Amino acid sequence: MTNKQGNSVGLSIMIISIITILLFTLSSCGSSRFTTEELNHRNKILYEIDKVWNEYNFKTDSLVIEYNKH
Repeated sequence: MTNKQGNSVGLSIMIISIITILLFTLSSCGSSRFTTEELNHRNKILYEIDKVWNEYNFKTDSLVIEYNKH
């Protein structure tokens, strides 16, 4: 293979790669719509996470208060 042919093959691969990356990027932007069921499930999970986080904060605050009493 000559140098010209090698450059054109490399350029073709680079162009195809760039087009593929652009297509994946553009197609993923518009496909993030959730159904009502998915939103409800996500909200339940977020509620449970918040509940556990609040319990954790309460316990750590209680320990700090107890530590500072003595």
